Amino acid sequence: MKHLVWIPVSLLASSLLLGGCQREEVNKVDDDTAEQEIAEENALADQYFEELTSITDEGAKGSIDSYRMVGTPASPPEGSIIAATNCVTLTHQSNEEGGVITIDFGTENCLCKDDRYRRGKIIATYEGTYQTAGTTVTITLDDYYVNDFHVEGTKRVINKGENEAGNLWYEVSVQGTITRPDGRQFSHTSTHQREWLEGNSTQAWGDDVFGITGNASGVSARGIVHTTEIEEAIIIKRACRFPVSGIATFTREGGLVDRSLTIDYGDGACDNEAVVTNTRGQSATIMLR
Repeated sequence: MKHLVWIPVSLLASSLLLGGCQREEVNKVDDDTAEQEIAEENALADQYFEELTSITDEGAKGSIDSYRMVGTPASPPEGSIIAATNCVTLTHQSNEEGGVITIDFGTENCLCKDDRYRRGKIIATYEGTYQTAGTTVTITLDDYYVNDFHVEGTKRVINKGENEAGNLWYEVSVQGTITRPDGRQFSHTSTHQREWLEGNSTQAWGDDVFGITGNASGVSARGIVHTTEIEEAIIIKRACRFPVSGIATFTREGGLVDRSLTIDYGDGACDNEAVVTNTRGQSATIMLR
């Protein structure tokens, strides 16, 4: 994700501020830079922890060999991350209460079907079947990296049965940290509700659609505490690499004042763009990665 560039309300404002106002402008720039980094980190954490469920769900569908039979490196099943990826090893151990799925990307970077490099292991321990109410899936990580970002933590998914709309929904909690390639680290804690909106009744992979609601909190690489609230459900389509719509607002503590940013993931288009707007009405388009 590239750094944000705020679009000023008035291009002449900074040139008109002199003397004592210059210090205030420097502070604003520092605050804007911190907010830009928080926006990047927040979107990255949501993406990397959300996709853990997609990967383990895919792993539960069958063996890597079966994926290679239905897709080739040039044309994997729609929405797949690990299908036809030669550097992935999948093991599935079952018992009376459930089982363990291990997705091993190896110790060197493995290029997956979503064009991200991964290494390390994702380990999912489940009790019951995924579509049965009460089933719990606990996902842990073993020296796991995405694009050289070190992802650590635990994700817990609980099947809560059907909601009033007749859709399966899951309570999802995450407690984790991500370390950048430069060694800086930020934390991420979230409690989300994951509603299965489409695709539950088919065996196809690419028609699954989920709606994510809930909240999160974290501490940025700069040490700034911030919270996030999903205002409009974030829509995840298996066939798309990034969220296609939804709005989230996150608020940072400290700086000049407690300030908030709004992230809008779009109107349903399958692209890698999102628009971030701050409390001063300044907006920027960010490229998700």
